[in-house]
Amino acid sequence: GGAVMLPLWLKLCIWIGVGGLAMAAMEPWSKIVHGRLWHRKLWSVHYTHHVVPRRGFEWNDLLASSHVPVAIALIYYASVTESSVSREIILAIGMGMTAFGAIYAIFHEGVCHERLPVSFLLRWKWVQEIRKAHLVHHHTDGPPYGLMLGRRELETFRRSGVTLSDEGRRPEVVAREKARALSGSSER
Repeated sequence: GGAVMLPLWLKLCIWIGVGGLAMAAMEPWSKIVHGRLWHRKLWSVHYTHHVVPRRGFEWNDLLASSHVPVAIALIYYASVTESSVSREIILAIGMGMTAFGAIYAIFHEGVCHERLPVSFLLRWKWVQEIRKAHLVHHHTDGPPYGLMLGRRELETFRRSGVTLSDEGRRPEVVAREKARALSGSSER
């Protein structure tokens, strides 16, 4: 069977629709990965992002870019595959992941941590709110684990009745760090 030539309007609908969904899905996915994986099993790598002062390369940068090979593989596969609806879906997913990664880098690395020259974005209140919510995360090592919807996540957490310790950190984080300090672990 020869390649099916899809009309441009159909490709655009798939790219925008599926790509937009993939991009939107990356926020809750990154929240889950950040909170349940990076702050637990991969803390020995992720903590480099929570150490102050933060300058230059952080081992955490490897975690932050861990989805890049997946997006590249999806886009590459789509670029060498015959035209079909599934090919356009795969391409759109890769493009959506890439778009989220670019937005995440601008907001997280640029706005929140000033590693990129994008401070002009702080003129908008909603951008300031994203930054403020993320800085709460750095102060407490707790929620919000998401970035773009961090303010909403923080409000939900506060309404949940879960409390932070006197040090302003979640009790399980304080207990984990005290245990590491007592054991003399250098991984923090």
